[in-house]
Amino acid sequence: MIENLQKIFDNPEIKLVSLYPNEDMGKYGKNVEVLSPIMWNNGAVNKYILALRNIMKLLMKWVQYSMGIFISETEKEIASADLIVSCGGGYMQSRDIKKLVMCFSYHYIQLLCAKKSKRKYVIFAQSIGPFDFISAKVVREILQEASLTLARECYSYEYVQKKFRLKNLHLTADTAFLLKAQKNSYEFDNDKKRIGITVRNWIYPNSKNKDKMNERYINAFAHFINVLVAQYDMHVYIMPQCTSFGLDNDLIISQCIYEEVENHELCTVIEQDFTPYELKHIYSKMDYFIGTRMHSNIFSLAEYVPCIAISYEHKTDGIMESVGLKDYVININDISYEVLIEKFNALIEDKEISLKLKDSVDRVKIFAKKNYELIKDIADEG
Repeated sequence: MIENLQKIFDNPEIKLVSLYPNEDMGKYGKNVEVLSPIMWNNGAVNKYILALRNIMKLLMKWVQYSMGIFISETEKEIASADLIVSCGGGYMQSRDIKKLVMCFSYHYIQLLCAKKSKRKYVIFAQSIGPFDFISAKVVREILQEASLTLARECYSYEYVQKKFRLKNLHLTADTAFLLKAQKNSYEFDNDKKRIGITVRNWIYPNSKNKDKMNERYINAFAHFINVLVAQYDMHVYIMPQCTSFGLDNDLIISQCIYEEVENHELCTVIEQDFTPYELKHIYSKMDYFIGTRMHSNIFSLAEYVPCIAISYEHKTDGIMESVGLKDYVININDISYEVLIEKFNALIEDKEISLKLKDSVDRVKIFAKKNYELIKDIADEG
């Protein structure tokens, strides 16, 4: 995203607001300054106290911004920017009050600052929704007053169009389709066919037994990998798409699955912390890919690797539909070895998959470039 913004503008001064400023410092080049978030959970406090604190801070900031007062360095930078562009992703959703207060509020406060400072701002390449009734009321003005709202897949576009009726809404695609793969020193173990897999620790929000669902997920993948290795004579690579903090670190659940695999010689957990460019290059060397992490699917698809996606939110279904692979999606709540092997057999038997994928992915890349064409038009309006 930053690379493409630097291409369309002449030497822009970019300030990046990060929830993890210490981690992001220096990561995006010398011309990108990293700022702290306006609001964040920076201490282990009781969840009820945290919720009350967040509500009080949101109300105080709403009054403060309405009076044209911007105190912190980040607030001042937002209030003086020529253009504010939200990062792409899937955070713009809130199914209930708890989600609104405990999660979405950290992103919403920055968009509220942009709105109240009367600066141009863009909701960039998002999966948007769902919102419950109250959350929809909170976010409505943010969306309505944005210079652009860019939905990265069809389900979000249709949802926003129906619920908010925006005039500034456009259907685009995820900008990660445009990321350039970069060679690295990683060496593969043999010349067998390669299957790439990404997994994640999921919270199963609608399930009463999250531990049982997680165990089912692990067992399904472990059994699937055993069959790929024993019957298909393939080498499986479990990839770390995200190595974040806490339980969201993919290496934790990757290791859990690996321990259940019988033949470790033909199953590898890649533990190195690669850049996105390097990960994309590694994914490009796979013959097939099964991804729970949506951006791992995008990286693979962008390199024309046939893919099965494990869907935990509608963003995955929408993106897979955009590349003509809607039949190769498995809902994470329905995952089992039987479903995995059924979809995989259908994928490898589809003789025209590579040709279909090339045409559809090239079309999606045009939509991804549209994000920047629209941003440039907005900026040029003065």
